[in-house]
Amino acid sequence: SRRRHTRFKCDWSSDVCSSDLDGTVIGMPSRNLLTEPLLGNEQAKFEALKLNYVGSVNRETGLCSMWRASGVSTLEDAKKAEIPVGSTGAFSVASVFPKILNKLFGTRFKPVLGYPDSAAIGMAMETGEVKGYCSFPLSAIRSARPQWLTLKQINILLQLTTRAHPDLPDTPLLMDLATNEEERQVLKLISAPTTIGRPIFAAPGVPAERIRALRDAFDRMVRDPAFLEAAQRENFDINPVSGEEMQKIVGEITASPKSITDKLAQIIGGIEQNLR
Repeated sequence: SRRRHTRFKCDWSSDVCSSDLDGTVIGMPSRNLLTEPLLGNEQAKFEALKLNYVGSVNRETGLCSMWRASGVSTLEDAKKAEIPVGSTGAFSVASVFPKILNKLFGTRFKPVLGYPDSAAIGMAMETGEVKGYCSFPLSAIRSARPQWLTLKQINILLQLTTRAHPDLPDTPLLMDLATNEEERQVLKLISAPTTIGRPIFAAPGVPAERIRALRDAFDRMVRDPAFLEAAQRENFDINPVSGEEMQKIVGEITASPKSITDKLAQIIGGIEQNLR
């Protein structure tokens, strides 16, 4: 079939978009785009809360994990010597998380840039080219590299999310490292997008009845036995988030105190300077 590409062009002051307003065009962005407007990214010319969220098939659990043969099994190990970790680019979360850990907690991670995707970084871990990856979703490991878990080929240092995965009760969250409440709020904000996993949205201006129809269809899909059976065959985690809940979560993210967003932007700004 022919793939159709549409760009949303919105007047955010009036919630009117020049793209299709009948709900037949939907978006599936990177979840981390939702925090970009808060952090002063001049390219993020949108307001996350004004998008109409349909749902997400999974609450993501990002992992900071090291290849077992690297000998890095704790954060303390990561403070003893430089630790190369894979990253797609200077401003990807795979670079941001390691640099935050370096700046706040004294680790010595060194993002190695230029990998095209997580699959390539996974191969680099297996060959010893890098020692780890601080952004690999648990669902992606289960789907593409389940042997990493069954054969215990990786050491999981941290969960990069706001709520611990039930299968990893003894693995700390990034937020657990905070030494004060401000630090905890900063780490919570950078971790928050994982709670909406793989967001699906429609543009501002789509009629409310069409959004209800899309959300109802999504909710039926994630409960459909055939869909769940297919997901299980592919080792895909299905832990859905409804459109209504996503709208609430995005509202909480965008309502973060300015002192917290400014602090995180300051940290990331310093990171960007270091990576240039």
